[in-house]
Amino acid sequence: MALLVDPNQLQSYVFKRPPEDVSDEEKALLAALAEAVSGWIERRCGPVLQVTVTERHDGGTSRLFLRRRPVVEVKSVKEAGVDLTPADFVLYGPEGVLVRVAGGYEIQWAAGLQSVEVTYTAGRAATVADVPPEIRGAVLRWTYELYHSQPDNITGQVTESAIQRSGTPPEEVMELLRPYLQVHVA
Repeated sequence: MALLVDPNQLQSYVFKRPPEDVSDEEKALLAALAEAVSGWIERRCGPVLQVTVTERHDGGTSRLFLRRRPVVEVKSVKEAGVDLTPADFVLYGPEGVLVRVAGGYEIQWAAGLQSVEVTYTAGRAATVADVPPEIRGAVLRWTYELYHSQPDNITGQVTESAIQRSGTPPEEVMELLRPYLQVHVA
């Protein structure tokens, strides 16, 4: 899982002491905790750093619900093995909905199991520097709390259990994330 904050910013925020006074073990544990927090956030808010995804969907309906959102760009669409042009569909990016159109009207995608292949880019930020400040703040705050609430002998191998033990993030972190939380439909 990708780290959603700059490692130097993270160390400065959590340790509040000169980098040369921080051990390699402390840095490794901090990075592992921050990666676990970043993963938790991406599982609930969708991809933060942009990623290219290829999915297959069943046809027979006019709307496809892409699994990763927000969708930034559709790179290609194949329907029953035939390449479509951007004039053949409409993307509703924040919702991740791809609608099949012809002549300005909704039509159905070609019927069949896995008959539509879509390659697209999903995510909120192209680089770590572009991560929304609320998400960056959530990673910093929750990682800080996890790091400072752990026993002195914790190792990086228990970071997932640290996330599980803490349950949900602190309320201030949830407030930062609230605009980005997604409902997942099975």
